[in-house]
Amino acid sequence: MKKLLLVMLSSLTLSSAMACDDIKTTAAIVDYVCDYSLVSDTQCRVWTEDVRQMNNNQKIIHDSFISWTNELNEMGEMLASNSKQFLSD
Repeated sequence: MKKLLLVMLSSLTLSSAMACDDIKTTAAIVDYVCDYSLVSDTQCRVWTEDVRQMNNNQKIIHDSFISWTNELNEMGEMLASNSKQFLSD
């Protein structure tokens, strides 16, 4: 059970890190395209807002991962104490 939890948390952490890299890449592309006036100002504002929303969504997801981690740790502690109690009976 503990290995499963560790694998799951590792997977969540890796996907979160990859999403952050994707957002940074997208933001850099938007900055480049807008800085060199390759698209209209309106399009730049739309894309800039999209990048801002992606960052906000990523923060929400990150906070959820932290919450899940805390909940999983609590469940692990409950299981461990129940196992000890069961074995001592």
